[in-house]
Amino acid sequence: MARVLHGAGFELRLTDRRVRRDLPVKVEVLNLLDRDGVYRVMEDCEAVVHMGNHPFFPEGGDAQAVYGENCQMNMNVFQAAKELGLKKVVFISSVQVISGDRHSREEESKTPPSALKYLPLDSDTPANPKNPYSLSKRAGENLCEFYLAPAGIETVVIRLPWTSSPEWWPRLKKFRSDKIRDWTLLDEGFTCLHSEDAASLVLAVLKTSLPGYRQYFAAGRSTMTAIPVPELIERFYKGVELRKPVGEMTGLVDTSKITAETGWAPKFDLGEAL
Repeated sequence: MARVLHGAGFELRLTDRRVRRDLPVKVEVLNLLDRDGVYRVMEDCEAVVHMGNHPFFPEGGDAQAVYGENCQMNMNVFQAAKELGLKKVVFISSVQVISGDRHSREEESKTPPSALKYLPLDSDTPANPKNPYSLSKRAGENLCEFYLAPAGIETVVIRLPWTSSPEWWPRLKKFRSDKIRDWTLLDEGFTCLHSEDAASLVLAVLKTSLPGYRQYFAAGRSTMTAIPVPELIERFYKGVELRKPVGEMTGLVDTSKITAETGWAPKFDLGEAL
């Protein structure tokens, strides 16, 4: 994301908890729990792209730290944006906000029914957070919608699925198969996104006037599995309302709203031949 935005001519101020020397702009070491430090790095900025949270639970730490510290970081960033008069806030949220906790089982007949209201998934899919990480992300979305946007700040939430680096993408294409791993979170819709597509979406959001509150769910055109979409729906999403003919679906996510409002569309497709 830093490389894409820098290449597009944006002046950047990057922060992380550790030094990075592989980026075109110096990284300022900062823990976002440091409220005064957050004010310092955001001074004189026009926009903030906030993606600095603990990663998904449980790998990110204990439940109290993941939820409590994520919420504190989010409030530190959002309050600073409000007080310093930033024009735009982009908050990177997660597919886990909508995916619930429905996992695949070794015996497919024991897999519980889907909690999704409809398919394909889209930017308006209702939230269904079920762990401390996704709950902290949902709390951040609520701050954006009900706290920042009413203050006149252009506020955009981007829910990202599993996002692959350019180095990993060819491997995903090569090993894409019809096997379903045990404990796959099925209501994520087998989604993934190339990191350059994620970065180009943030670029499009920053360059587009988007007053009020916007919420986007971005994903690639195809799924992470080689199983055809009609078979996926038959096996894992029986009874879920279909808002698009199955024959028109190459994946389980509709990103047309994002395209209509920002001009963005995913470039990389796992379904294409190597």
